[in-house]
Amino acid sequence: MINALKYIGILCLFCFSFFYTNKAVTVVREVDPIMVKIREEVENYNKDSIDALIKGNEIIPGVNGCVIDINNSYKNMKRINTYNPNFLKFKEVPPSVSILGNYDKYIVSGNGKNREVSLIVNMLDKENVELILHIIKSKELNVNFFVDGNFIEKNLVYINDMKEGNEIYNSGYDGLYDRAGLLWTNSLIESFSYNKSMYCLNSKKNDDILKLCSRSKMYTIMPSFVINNNNFIQNISNISNGSIIYIDNRNINAINNTINYLKKRGFKFVVLSDLLSEKGCI
Repeated sequence: MINALKYIGILCLFCFSFFYTNKAVTVVREVDPIMVKIREEVENYNKDSIDALIKGNEIIPGVNGCVIDINNSYKNMKRINTYNPNFLKFKEVPPSVSILGNYDKYIVSGNGKNREVSLIVNMLDKENVELILHIIKSKELNVNFFVDGNFIEKNLVYINDMKEGNEIYNSGYDGLYDRAGLLWTNSLIESFSYNKSMYCLNSKKNDDILKLCSRSKMYTIMPSFVINNNNFIQNISNISNGSIIYIDNRNINAINNTINYLKKRGFKFVVLSDLLSEKGCI
């Protein structure tokens, strides 16, 4: 009994010492000039999140908040033992309303926070494929190819070049979206392009396709602009930050002219996964 009480006393003393030591370390850290300066800078660096914009069955991504990660910033600066803003660490704070998991909405654009657009080239067939690949490579662009499962089966020779710096997504099978074709085309895309097939494509609203893709936990893209050789002039000047631009592979002049015009206006072409990202710490 005496021994048991003795051990309990030692354990209590150990726990108290541990608690007291941690408390002392915390107090010392909080008055450290590095920590004081980090806390002073919070208001200068922290940015609030912006909710995704939902209007009916359409959605535009929000923007994560970006705040100083105080503890990791402190640890980082203690290595050099001085405050340096270049050693600040940040963490993302998701908005209350996010694009994530909103599969039952049409994504109609990016959030527009950067001067970026995303070009979708829908590969209806093998027409102009080599010319399109040459244009994209020569202009050092990143684009999105939406491909039919039938296209992949017949044109595997092009997939390696198409995936180089670009992303490949699902436009159905044999011109249609159905459950079996959707899954089969996804498996082909993920096997040969190595990017996750997470987007469906609707150039016009089709709620049946939206529901089908939603059940497969895929997002549905409805482009901001559908451009062809005939309507290029009336559409091109309306393109703005965050626009998603759809052109099929048969409209080669529209592809070339759109790229040239937007590059001259200072737009950067990015893939959908970047355009639709809600990252706030960049």
